[in-house]
Amino acid sequence: MSFRIKQLIVIAAILGFILFVSNREYYIDTDLNTIYEQITEDNDLGDMESFDANEIKKNFGFNINDYGEAFYYGHVSIMDCECLLVIKLYNEDNASYVIDAIKAKREQLKKLFQSYAPEQYELLTNSLLTNKGQYIIYAVSENPDAIEKSFIESITG
Repeated sequence: MSFRIKQLIVIAAILGFILFVSNREYYIDTDLNTIYEQITEDNDLGDMESFDANEIKKNFGFNINDYGEAFYYGHVSIMDCECLLVIKLYNEDNASYVIDAIKAKREQLKKLFQSYAPEQYELLTNSLLTNKGQYIIYAVSENPDAIEKSFIESITG
């Protein structure tokens, strides 16, 4: 192989690496209060109430203190499924367990609401559940895309 071809291969590899690194998602270590403030500044949570770790365990079946820290807002009434749950994990490896627990609860609620509360069923069907690095967000809302946008802005700086 000629020297010129070797140079081109090295340059192509360096360019490929630069593109890979620049397109990689990067999330800053953001305090949950900052995330909450960004989301509530941009979105109206209505009359949702703040819930503690006990409610997370009751509603989703896992102890948040084992996995990270969180804030959770929702409604006391079972007839209103709107909620906002943001989790900052201690260890990203636990994300799949937490997401699976949230999905199971969402499916349970969808079955419950499917036949007699079509508005709530639609909210659950269009809900947001995503993992971004050490963060998980679950939003059941009329506008989950706006909540996701605010969330992404708060963790990307």
